[in-house]
Amino acid sequence: NNERIMLVNPEAMNIFGFDENVLGKHLLEVIRNVEFEDILYKHQDENRELRINYPKDMILRVKAAPITDMENGNRKIGIVAIMLDITELKQLEQMKTEFVANVSHELKTPLTSIKGFAETLKSGAINDNKTRDKFLDIINVEADRLTRLINDILTLSELEGRKKRWMVFEKIDMNDVMDEIEDMMGSLAKLKKIDIKFIRDKDGSYVSGNYDRIKQMLINLTDNAIKYTPEGGSVTVKTYKKDDKVYVEVSDTGIGIAKERLPRLFERFYRVDKGRSRALGGTGLGLAIVKHIVSTMNGNIKVESELGKGTTFTASFPKISD
Repeated sequence: NNERIMLVNPEAMNIFGFDENVLGKHLLEVIRNVEFEDILYKHQDENRELRINYPKDMILRVKAAPITDMENGNRKIGIVAIMLDITELKQLEQMKTEFVANVSHELKTPLTSIKGFAETLKSGAINDNKTRDKFLDIINVEADRLTRLINDILTLSELEGRKKRWMVFEKIDMNDVMDEIEDMMGSLAKLKKIDIKFIRDKDGSYVSGNYDRIKQMLINLTDNAIKYTPEGGSVTVKTYKKDDKVYVEVSDTGIGIAKERLPRLFERFYRVDKGRSRALGGTGLGLAIVKHIVSTMNGNIKVESELGKGTTFTASFPKISD
């Protein structure tokens, strides 16, 4: 009743950053959070959320209840508070909310375009062959964009939900994957007059993974490199081994990415240049998919970039024997 601490467990000490014995000290002397005191005395038996910013930003779910002495007429002798760290849960809820909002926006944009041009055609523009063909081409482009977006959402959902449980793993030589995508990516690069090179590890680079997902990862990274490299530039895709890892590296001499943008690059729907990304047919999910693929294969991915000079993505995977 005198607001002095009687008992505290190690986790509570960690949450509030106690670095000394706080038993017997006044509550506000060591916690310095008026809202916490308010929960203890005014909102007992309720689940309340508390945000603290020391020693680090956290969101806690707190429930307080009185301690009574049943042998002395239920006299109140103290208060017990149970705290649960829900910071990560709240972050996930926020990510879910943002994801739904982003999906809604990304779906609405092409649908609005399709509906607008369809209505214009119905109102008489269909009788003008040139206008009709132009509008139908736009509708087709927007429909393709919707298809890409939905496919990427489904892929991301599958990767996040199923993880490894439904994925067939096998021994894969990264050189084989490069062989398969070389013609496809080479044709895209040729259209943009970009020089593209595929450099393979001469002895093979073997990993355990899902072939289709590894192929998708490499296509996404190479396609991005081609998209963001101007005419006359170059893209290099190579595999190599070092110590106990197999590395896949995709580098370009493109426009580059500002340093402060790099930490968010693998977030869903994050675009460095929204206008350019949409114009190039990007869904904003390609790199998020890449990150999840690498993660499910027990790998890591990093990115290095410099504005005006280019970008390098490097994915590493545990090496298995030849």
